Amino acid sequence: MKVRSVRPCSEFPDKLIVICDLDRPLNIKLLATYLKSSKEFDKTIFLEKSDLAWITSGVKKILVNSNGKITVSGADDIDDALKVVDRIQKTHSMALEGGVV
Repeated sequence: MKVRSVRPCSEFPDKLIVICDLDRPLNIKLLATYLKSSKEFDKTIFLEKSDLAWITSGVKKILVNSNGKITVSGADDIDDALKVVDRIQKTHSMALEGGVV
């Protein structure tokens, strides 16, 4: 995983927008299905035409693209954003293996 960009969030000045690139593409439909069942995030929507997932968690908005790009808006700091990205990666791996979230 590589952090591509970190900048202040315009909506919440004390928060950050962090953009990361994963080292592999993601199956967004499968990921969204698993994230919905985990109830870890407030809301997960699969946007089929765009092939991305829109996820909310508190003030955080997360966009997950099938090419592995993840944008976390509203993160407290880089570590906060990376925890979200890590959880998404783990959930995706478990979904591919057919495991339980």
